[in-house]
Amino acid sequence: MNKKGNMIEFPEVWDELTQKDWADVLRLRQRIIDKELQVTIEDIRNETARCFLLNRGIKTRYSNDKYFILVHQCSVTLDWLWRVDENGMLALVYRSTANLIPRIGKLTGPMSHGADMTFGEFKEGVTLIKNYNDTGEEGHLNALCGLLYRRKSDYKKTGYFREPRTNETTEDYYIRGSQIPKGIKWGIMAWFAFFCEYLMTDNDEPVKARCGGIGSSGIN
Repeated sequence: MNKKGNMIEFPEVWDELTQKDWADVLRLRQRIIDKELQVTIEDIRNETARCFLLNRGIKTRYSNDKYFILVHQCSVTLDWLWRVDENGMLALVYRSTANLIPRIGKLTGPMSHGADMTFGEFKEGVTLIKNYNDTGEEGHLNALCGLLYRRKSDYKKTGYFREPRTNETTEDYYIRGSQIPKGIKWGIMAWFAFFCEYLMTDNDEPVKARCGGIGSSGIN
């Protein structure tokens, strides 16, 4: 129960994550990479469980044994989110077409399930993510994020939730995307990669997108 005595629902599948949950997961993943932390699967699941509980009103109590037991009980259910892959690397598994990053500052992203994406936007995005996966060059990732995230549009006047891509170039995408925080860019890429896989194959198995690893345990 939370501090108001209400029962909480701890997420058990991707569709139960909130925007705040996903932001915390991305922040945690990026902190591990930036600081080159050596963590175990238990470490990362425990910290994720702590964040999820905090988002639901359960605050840390350092002297409360029941709190630590609760964190552990919740963390062991997170095998759908964090896993150890076949190479012994920690992997953040992504499998949802719901866009949990609808806005970044003044930029607006695609609607969940790609509801407002045009065929041209999708086709160009597929090329950019393929180039990124083939080369690992961050410029392609920046361009993908800049393609998908644009300023909000007046829907009543234009019929679009985001500004149309009128006369924009890959360089324009790159400039806009380069201003997006690194950890958030990985979240955008993971969403688009899974969306592409699901759309083209009707396969809801998790997609593994390229992103660097660290240390002996590593992280994908």
